[in-house]
Amino acid sequence: MLLAKRGERPKSELLFERFCQERGVKFERIPVVLNVKGGWTPDWEAFPSGKRIVVEIAQLDPNKNDCRYSGDRSAGIIGAGGTIGQRIRQKITDKADQLKARSAGVVPAMLVVYNNTEVRSYTSPEHVRAAMFGFDTYHIAVPADPSKPGLLLDRKFGKRARMTAECNTSLSALAVLEEGSAGDLTLRVYHNFYATPKIKINGAVLRLADVEQYALEQAIPGQFRKWVRIEHGLAG
Repeated sequence: MLLAKRGERPKSELLFERFCQERGVKFERIPVVLNVKGGWTPDWEAFPSGKRIVVEIAQLDPNKNDCRYSGDRSAGIIGAGGTIGQRIRQKITDKADQLKARSAGVVPAMLVVYNNTEVRSYTSPEHVRAAMFGFDTYHIAVPADPSKPGLLLDRKFGKRARMTAECNTSLSALAVLEEGSAGDLTLRVYHNFYATPKIKINGAVLRLADVEQYALEQAIPGQFRKWVRIEHGLAG
């Protein structure tokens, strides 16, 4: 965990640039502009396989709860609380409007998240899925007779979704950037099932850039939809 000093660039930006350089992916930094939240935020355009993608970097830095977790862990106490997906969910809320304005709904747009805390679960696949598509929710029919058990009708996504058929359809994907113990970098891309067809990212484009890619599996009645790894073709 490394916190940037005043005037220094966040670690997430430096790692993203290194990731592109190591894989020969052309990237350009867009001039800094004032975003709708009143903060100065840099953007990039990356060109894997020559295809333009608008990219925004978001870094999760430690808050008070994270610092408490770090202290507990050093004392031998294991566990961290919080709502599943909340840290990523907030970053989607903060960055989605800017990405939409930059991509204009015709260029693929991707939010890249780097977890600069010691709570690794914040960027786990389960947290990403909950942030993007909502909580796992059981739909149960309650019989009029209270002595009879309820009937499970279906398992679906529920509340707190940041990506739906009506919300953030201009966001093509969310990616998690990770640095291994040996300094190796990994980019895991989770495609937005609800992205409009025009801005969906072709999986073959990112495969050549050496990234891991995931999409929601096909819907099966009565089952929660999980991530499945994809190798090529269109996601979603």
